[in-house]
Amino acid sequence: MSKENVKKFYKALKADKALAEELHNAVNAVVLQFAAKQNLAFTAEELVDFETEVRKLSEAELNQVSAAGGVAGYATCTPGVCLYLDGSIDTIG
Repeated sequence: MSKENVKKFYKALKADKALAEELHNAVNAVVLQFAAKQNLAFTAEELVDFETEVRKLSEAELNQVSAAGGVAGYATCTPGVCLYLDGSIDTIG
């Protein structure tokens, strides 16, 4: 896999809301399955609500959540692009 394909993938996600929604649903399904295997079941709605709350925290609060091993509100971030579990995508720069 080339880095260029990763970049194209993120650009496609940003450009195509249906594609981003499909990925969002797939990521949520994996997270929910994994959590359930840990006996920590919750709904997709609860996951999105939590992620939304975390994204509203201040930078200092985010650092505390991250330092405590919590979720920082994203499924994945690369330099320049963050894909959040709620399906939103941010580009930096």
